[in-house]
Amino acid sequence: MNPFSYNLPKELIAQRPVKPYHQAKMLVVERKGRAFKDSVFLDISSYLSQSDIVVFNDTKVVKARLFGVFGDGGKAEVLLLDVVKEIDNTRRVYVALGRPMKKLREGRDLVFRGDLKGRIIKRVDEKKVLLELSSKRGLSEALEEAGVMPIPPYI
Repeated sequence: MNPFSYNLPKELIAQRPVKPYHQAKMLVVERKGRAFKDSVFLDISSYLSQSDIVVFNDTKVVKARLFGVFGDGGKAEVLLLDVVKEIDNTRRVYVALGRPMKKLREGRDLVFRGDLKGRIIKRVDEKKVLLELSSKRGLSEALEEAGVMPIPPYI
């Protein structure tokens, strides 16, 4: 039996973060009695001892999903995966997943929300492209405005 293969009913998968955040559910595993108990994050201090170490993950998810339009009105979607080349703060080259791939041909230009623009440099494989993005005011700001949070497909 595979310990990572189990039934998880869809209604138990959170669709969005709980607010206020400290009311997020927390599963407590009592190791001695091997018991499971439901709690909330607000109560975490009652389960910690002075020798425990708490590590906080303060990473942020980049709004890396973009919806663009070609000059002829056709639409495309890209998901930025990795920065390949940082030209300056207004231009970067990314490896990106894209669809529909038949429209994402070398040299084609895309316009996204705001002043964000893209150009397909080349196709990497059947699902990925090299995409150069540019914005006159800076890419970080432009991606924040034009990008959408990539949501996992099971949500």
